[in-house]
Amino acid sequence: MVERLESREQLLLELDRLNAELEQLHAKMETLRQEKLDLEIMLQTTTEHSDVILQGLKQQKGDLEILLEATTEHSDSIAQELKDLAREERRQREEEFQLITAATPVGLGITQISDGQFLYANDMMGAVFGLTATELLTRRSAEFYSEPGDRQRVLSILAQEHRFRGEVRFRRADGTPFWALLSLRPFIFQGVNTLLAVIYDITDRKQAEEALRVAEEKYRSIFENALEGIYQTTPDGRYLSVNPALAKIMGFNTPEEVIQANLEISQEYLEEDGREEFKQLLERCDQISGLERQAYKCDGTVVWISESARTVRDEQGNVLYYEGIINDITERKQAEEALRLAESKYRSIFENAVEGIYQSTPDGQYIDVNPAMARLYGYTSPQEMIAAIQEIATQIYVDADRRQEFQQLMASQDAVEDFDYQAYCQDGSKIWVSEWTRAVRDGDGNVLYYEGNCIDITKRKQEEAALKQQLQELRIEIDQTKRAREVAAIVETDYFQNLQKEVERLRQTEPIED
Repeated sequence: MVERLESREQLLLELDRLNAELEQLHAKMETLRQEKLDLEIMLQTTTEHSDVILQGLKQQKGDLEILLEATTEHSDSIAQELKDLAREERRQREEEFQLITAATPVGLGITQISDGQFLYANDMMGAVFGLTATELLTRRSAEFYSEPGDRQRVLSILAQEHRFRGEVRFRRADGTPFWALLSLRPFIFQGVNTLLAVIYDITDRKQAEEALRVAEEKYRSIFENALEGIYQTTPDGRYLSVNPALAKIMGFNTPEEVIQANLEISQEYLEEDGREEFKQLLERCDQISGLERQAYKCDGTVVWISESARTVRDEQGNVLYYEGIINDITERKQAEEALRLAESKYRSIFENAVEGIYQSTPDGQYIDVNPAMARLYGYTSPQEMIAAIQEIATQIYVDADRRQEFQQLMASQDAVEDFDYQAYCQDGSKIWVSEWTRAVRDGDGNVLYYEGNCIDITKRKQEEAALKQQLQELRIEIDQTKRAREVAAIVETDYFQNLQKEVERLRQTEPIED
């Protein structure tokens, strides 16, 4: 549109040039008239010229008069044609300008520099400010700047650079704020110093930029404060970016130290071909999850890490960089090793203990038993016993009431000690066992299983029974001896002697019956 306005200016300049040429023609005509007068004077004052010369002069005079008349008529015709042409050109340019401005998808307007009064606005310019183009012609541009000083700031830049292009915050007629890209150029319109304004609503773009900025800040916050190490590296093994957590894991004070060190990542691997194997994995599947390995820290100490990574490619599939997350799992590995050793130690104790050790469900099925437990009940292996016993209450306990008593004690106090009961062996024989058991619960207090140990006390029970029998027999023997002594003592008393004599006397005095 600006180019078309410049074309209009060029056309007006061309018209001025033609007018200047007309003035030059009029000046020439005036010169010819003066020459004619000079010739007439010469004719009047000269008496020595011949008739031929006089006739020539007359002929020249006539030719000059004809030329002057023809030139005047021609110049007037040219001037009129030029004026008509300029008028038609201006009309066409104005029509084209109206069509272009009406069809353009951006707001176009013309405002006075002095007070910002709108002199022209297309429909889009009105729509940008929430008005019609006609309504906008009654308003001034300063009314729509979000901040009062923005228009003056824009005019200051315009005065220095003779144009302005930048992002400005406006408000619509209803007060709604919005961002726009504003372009201003000064020019003369209808003899007035004006500004040609082009405005494009960029609110959606600004909102997207703000959302992107917030997202980037959120990502940066996560990146900077994450407990996991986060990195980006080139395929050849140079760090592009690292977060503080990764720097700490690798023994550096700051991420900048890691990048400035410019170390090859392959130097961190304990294995000579570790980095190449890592790259080959990523080339095959573009993603690795939970890869555990050992790595050297900057001071040469070794740390265990768990690494997840992916390949980032461009649209053509070329590898741009690798990015990933690293967790320091040294403590976990140490705990796992300690647990493994503890489990190995426990398993050794479990397998080699002389007493039976077991785990069982509360409803009476074995989860695990050790070899001593299996031997105690006459089974060849723990697996055989676990498979054979489906209900401890009936297959192990001789007295079912005793099993019920055991479960009541476990429910009330979570443990029993020296709980004795008679049990069935695999061959149907009976033994006596003594059991120590505790309940294992989860975080919510639910019983997971019972675990305990038991020993064969059959011999002890037999010895206790024999001892009881001996005590009983000894008690009877003691009682019989005591009674004999008591009888002897009674016999020796005078009363018993007298009584015995009286009995003898009576026996002698009574008649003997046949």
